[in-house]
Amino acid sequence: MKKNKIRAAGSRALNIIVVLVSFGLGRTYPIPVCIFAAMYFAVILGIAINKRSTIQSHGGDTTAVRGEIKGYVVWMVVIAAILGYQIWSVGGFKPSINSSSQSPQDLASQGAREAKSSTTLPYQLDSVTTLNDITSEGNIIQYHYTIHDADTSNLSNDSLEASIKPNVCANTSTKQLLADGVNMQYLYTVKETNAQYSFTIAHDNC
Repeated sequence: MKKNKIRAAGSRALNIIVVLVSFGLGRTYPIPVCIFAAMYFAVILGIAINKRSTIQSHGGDTTAVRGEIKGYVVWMVVIAAILGYQIWSVGGFKPSINSSSQSPQDLASQGAREAKSSTTLPYQLDSVTTLNDITSEGNIIQYHYTIHDADTSNLSNDSLEASIKPNVCANTSTKQLLADGVNMQYLYTVKETNAQYSFTIAHDNC
């Protein structure tokens, strides 16, 4: 029993390490790292399911292994949530653009088109935020959001920028666009009051 507890604790620690590594490295390389983590949990989930089948075939008690399976499913959901957060929270469709011979205006236009085509709009970002459109104006990529059913008493341009800018400035693709003279503008409209908030992130802001 003691060995089982030690083994379970070690397994949980390894799972936590995988998730933390995925979240940390995924700030720069979100898709590959999270896919790796998802593959890791998919493999150990498959092993657990095979273990359950073996125990069942011998008429044994599968209570413990059923708990393992549920735990691995939860971890896969966590990884999926991390991947979704990393992609969407920065407004954040990361078009891969060859910027060697393009002007900032062309890069912004191309980036907005690629970002818009990569998802179905409107997109429900979270329970209170919806991404409605992605456009460009000059050298600016614009993300248009609606905030709804939320307490906006403490909302401000600064608070919104503080929540978004770290991820924008940390992402490799976004940093490259900013370095190439493309700015990122985030436009929010509160559905109930029609109040509007906005901020723009340029290369010098990071």
